Amino acid sequence: MRIIAGQYKNHKIELVPSELTRETSDKVRGAVFNSLGQKVIDSVVLDCFAGSGGYGLEALSRGAKNITFIDNQVKAVKTIEININKLKGENQCLIIYSDWQMAIKRLAKQRQTFNLVLADPPYDFKHYELLINQLSDLMSDNTTLVLEVEKKTVIDLTQVKLKIYKEAIYGIKKILYFEK
Repeated sequence: MRIIAGQYKNHKIELVPSELTRETSDKVRGAVFNSLGQKVIDSVVLDCFAGSGGYGLEALSRGAKNITFIDNQVKAVKTIEININKLKGENQCLIIYSDWQMAIKRLAKQRQTFNLVLADPPYDFKHYELLINQLSDLMSDNTTLVLEVEKKTVIDLTQVKLKIYKEAIYGIKKILYFEK
């Protein structure tokens, strides 16, 4: 896996040595960021369910101001640390080793907001509506939430605070784009 574009283009990303983590392919990540375009530049980014940190690192490479990574697996957190250190991005990155709900509550309590939120939960995840609503509390008015799900996943849009404005399917993945 590698970074697709920007300052760290073609830089290799270390993968999490665990079967519990499902990495997003270069092709899909590239398509997501190409669709976001200029929204990434100078943005404050949240990478939730970060895994190896591929989404957040791509944002960093494309000009994001800073990135907050959330993951609850020790191996994932260590992999993110390795990847950040290789890019010398320690001053622009924060890793939160925590369950997603606890991390979001902590960030909300600190009144942290983000311009771009990237979330790639496991395919067996069951709480999409809750996740979207809790993430919306961390979003400023012009924030985009990019949610990666298994393509058969159905989200009850009547139960979420955000509006979906785009959907794209790549093999078994579906990428949903939300805004306030």
